[in-house]
Amino acid sequence: MSAPRVPPFASAYPEDAELGRLVALFEAGDYLRAREGALALAKDAEPALRDAALDLAARTKPEPSAALFFVFAAFLLLSLAGYWTLHDGPDPHAPKEKPAVEIVK
Repeated sequence: MSAPRVPPFASAYPEDAELGRLVALFEAGDYLRAREGALALAKDAEPALRDAALDLAARTKPEPSAALFFVFAAFLLLSLAGYWTLHDGPDPHAPKEKPAVEIVK
C-alpha cells in the first residue's frame, strides 16, 4: 500500500499524529471535522504546531467572494422571474381550459 497523499502545503507541517489525521481528513474532503479538530489542536499546542493547525483551519474557510456570488445569483433569478411575470407572463385574457367531463351511463 502506498503512503497517504499529503497536500503540498502540508509538507512543511511538523510531524504530529493528530495533525496528520486532520490533514488526512482535509484530503478526504471532510472539511468540517478537519476545521474543528485544527481549532481544538491550536488551543493547546506548541507554537509550530499551533501555526500549522491554524493554517489548516484557514484553508477550510469558504471563500468570501462565494457568498457574494450566491447573493448575486439569487438577485438575478428573482429579477428575471419578476420581469417575466410582469411583462411576458401567462396571458390573463386567455380562455380557461375546461376539464373534460366524462358522463358514465
